[in-house]
Amino acid sequence: MKKTVAAILAVIMLFAALAGCEREETTTTDDTVTTEPGTEKTDPVPESVMKIGGVGIEEFSVVTAPDAAAAVTSAAADFINLVKQAAGVELPLLTEAPAGGHAIILDVTGSDTDAVKAARAEVKDDGYAMLEENGNLYITGAIPTGTSNGMYDFLQDYLGLRFYSGTFTFVRKDGIKDLPAGLRKVFNPVFLYRNNYCTEVLMNINRFQARTKGYGTMPGGTGGPHNLGPRSGTGGATSPQPCFSDPEVFDKVLESVKKSIKTDVVGKQVINVCQNDCDVYCKCEKCAAKDEAAGSHMGAQLMFINDIARAVKELYPDLDIDILTLAYQYSEVPPDPEVVKPDDNVIIQLCLITACFTHSFDDPECEVNAKAYKNIEGWAKICKKLYIWDYAVCDSSVNHPGPNLNVLWENMQSFRNNNVIGQFQNSFGVETGEFEELRQYLIGRLLWNPDITKEEFYRLWDEFMEDYYGAAAPYIREYIDILNENSRKTGITAWDGHTAIWTDDKVFYTPEINGKKNYETMNKCSELWNKAFECQLDDVTFAHLEKSSLHFREWESKYSEDRTVKRAASAEFKAMCDKYTYDYDESLLPVGPTEGFSTEIPSEGLEFREYADGTLYVSDVGTFRAGMLVIPTKADGKTVKAVGQSAFSRATCIVEVHVPEGVERIGTYAFRGCNDMTAIYLPASLKYLGYGALGVYKTGYYSTEKLTDVYYAGTAEMWMQLYNQENAMIKTMRDLTVHCSDSDVVYGPDGDVL
Repeated sequence: MKKTVAAILAVIMLFAALAGCEREETTTTDDTVTTEPGTEKTDPVPESVMKIGGVGIEEFSVVTAPDAAAAVTSAAADFINLVKQAAGVELPLLTEAPAGGHAIILDVTGSDTDAVKAARAEVKDDGYAMLEENGNLYITGAIPTGTSNGMYDFLQDYLGLRFYSGTFTFVRKDGIKDLPAGLRKVFNPVFLYRNNYCTEVLMNINRFQARTKGYGTMPGGTGGPHNLGPRSGTGGATSPQPCFSDPEVFDKVLESVKKSIKTDVVGKQVINVCQNDCDVYCKCEKCAAKDEAAGSHMGAQLMFINDIARAVKELYPDLDIDILTLAYQYSEVPPDPEVVKPDDNVIIQLCLITACFTHSFDDPECEVNAKAYKNIEGWAKICKKLYIWDYAVCDSSVNHPGPNLNVLWENMQSFRNNNVIGQFQNSFGVETGEFEELRQYLIGRLLWNPDITKEEFYRLWDEFMEDYYGAAAPYIREYIDILNENSRKTGITAWDGHTAIWTDDKVFYTPEINGKKNYETMNKCSELWNKAFECQLDDVTFAHLEKSSLHFREWESKYSEDRTVKRAASAEFKAMCDKYTYDYDESLLPVGPTEGFSTEIPSEGLEFREYADGTLYVSDVGTFRAGMLVIPTKADGKTVKAVGQSAFSRATCIVEVHVPEGVERIGTYAFRGCNDMTAIYLPASLKYLGYGALGVYKTGYYSTEKLTDVYYAGTAEMWMQLYNQENAMIKTMRDLTVHCSDSDVVYGPDGDVL
């Protein structure tokens, strides 16, 4: 149950380029343009991408109050940028609704009508109200975060935006639809605490947590998940539990809790008083008697927690404080409520670590989950504040298959129907976990709104596959289905059709049949991944596929029956670890030589892939090991147009880079982690510079620590437009100078232009 946070930065926001008009006079959609005497043509009236109450979105401005909260103003800026991406129009930001115009009015303003105020009164927690009234759209919440949530739901529901990952926001044209006149919607979330705990979300690049409506209004608790040992002074987080009948233990825990309470904080506080990560509990005469009376080993523990909660309530009557405790391992079974039940200011967080993850919790055919579901129902009957700690991954390895994607919807219904108000979804602590982006996306959508239908859930899944993996999607979906099917097979492994938190990976790839390893599944999986990589993919989609394949290459290197395939998969796995996540074997490339190389001679050994138009992009460092990198203009007779996403990520041999004229794109993370790169030369032909393409900040895992000079052949104005597309929000460049054709742009230590 240990949490491992990899605080890593990543982001993506694609902006549409505005087309310039060559005519000197200003024309409107009604203008008639004369081209030659005696001939005239009428400019076509451009069709609005979407309409709000019958009015094209391009007619609207965005309005916030002059004193709007930071959560609203930052969301409004992001909102405008995302509307531009989806609709191709940049809406003005105002602090007062324009007279006679149309506005998207955010949060609480002087323009709010009685209908808006009435709708806002129905909003709870971080929910929101959305109303179309008299040509205006109002999005408002009871708190600023609720307003922000409403903005992102508007973008998602009406402009087709999909926030798939920190580095991939996509616009689905079939998701764009008009917002009807007279719309009145009040949305209140089911789960007040939402923690989609995986690196992809924790990175929080480009407001990813806000965009996915993460966390909610109920806190997750302070003090760590396993703290009774430290709080009581009897041991550490993995020590045996203290005695719950010992007055001295009670006094020490209460003193520790008092130190965790912030007396100057307004609003809800949740303090963790949680059992250690150990299934050894006190069996003294007093504790044993309490457990026996309660019919559960939670008996003595919950009596102790209730006493702590009562003491806190008495000591701090004016503060809103809840005590959170785990029902975990030995304490999962709810006690007899006639003996003990949680006080109103006690949160029970039921940990489903002993459940089967192949089947839904309410599956009547799964005898393992019959026990888990009985515990969920039992706690729901006696607990007013019930949280769930669910496991979205297998703890035996971050690359291990987790066959739970096809039961996520059913499980969320179980939680919702049993009045669960909070969830901690325990997922990946690294950024390359098995289908991490897909899993966090589906879980995030369900955490925010578990009331979507099963058909809608599978549509979201299908959309993700199509948008994220492109032409390779069918092969990846078949691979996922095969592993799910294998995990359910009975009679062929010791797991007998179930999976647990420590399931052996051989269950999925090389199950034993009649005492002999069967390689049929492994061979089929290898075939599917090979077919996926044969597809026509752009640099972004290829990077998605390659990163997702990392987990499989580890298992292929262990379980393929072909030794040649094993060796190749092992080498590929290690290389991809270096490229996408961590230094697997402490063998990053040494700094390469720069002497004896010429900027006129293209570098050799690079790997290329082809765009649909026949041009090429550099996809990987390949066998290149020099210090001076010169991107070629052609390879195999074809034009090189781009340096692909993550192409040279953590290629630590690189010292100096030369990108020639004609290259138009450098993808996200193209040179991240090239810590010995000191200078890079960029062409004026460059049209796109992805997020973190030249690294993120000056220190850390994603940085380019020694980069001090960027030489750009275009003007300073051109550079700012190029940089601002993807990098300005996070200020990825710090302590360096961009030498442009007309002047220098200098970035200070905080990323501000000096």
